[in-house]
Amino acid sequence: MLIVNPYQPFRLEPLAAETKLSIGQVSQVIRRLQDDDLVERKSDGCLLTKPRRLLRLFAQELMSDYTRNRTVFSGFRRRSPSRSRNSFVTFVKEKISATHSPSEAVLRPTSATFANS
Repeated sequence: MLIVNPYQPFRLEPLAAETKLSIGQVSQVIRRLQDDDLVERKSDGCLLTKPRRLLRLFAQELMSDYTRNRTVFSGFRRRSPSRSRNSFVTFVKEKISATHSPSEAVLRPTSATFANS
């Protein structure tokens, strides 16, 4: 809401109604934005003074949250891609060395092959 009209003053009541938050919640957010020097209170309302900085902080927070909470799934199991690659390479090498001939290797993974990786 603030980003849409960054340099237009706003009052808490209309902002609370628009965002469907309580006036108290909106007031806390505005206070936090003031502490971060992003919003300035004036006689005609609050004014977002640094919209680019707010967007940058928001993007950084989203990226941090994504990085902290993401989970990579590989084949229905939680496993890093490098670990899956290493397991596969080890499996292929074992099959090739067991048959002494790459053309004779039967590449059928078993559950035990990937359980230890």
